[in-house]
Amino acid sequence: MTVRSPGGTERTVSLDGPHEDVAVTADGRTAYVTGGFTRYGYRDGITVVDLPSGTTRPLPAGQRPLGIVVL
Repeated sequence: MTVRSPGGTERTVSLDGPHEDVAVTADGRTAYVTGGFTRYGYRDGITVVDLPSGTTRPLPAGQRPLGIVVL
């Protein structure tokens, strides 16, 4: 996953397997990335990404979740 800061710098965060969609919290600290279904395959569940550190944590979220929104 490519993470771009408001200032334009970029860095990558490695994710396990394909992912479909992403939603970021209002404070810009956490991203939730769905496994979904891509042309490269699918993944069940979502990955939670701590954006400042780049650490990831998988969470179960049903089969092939597609869209996501942070409320």
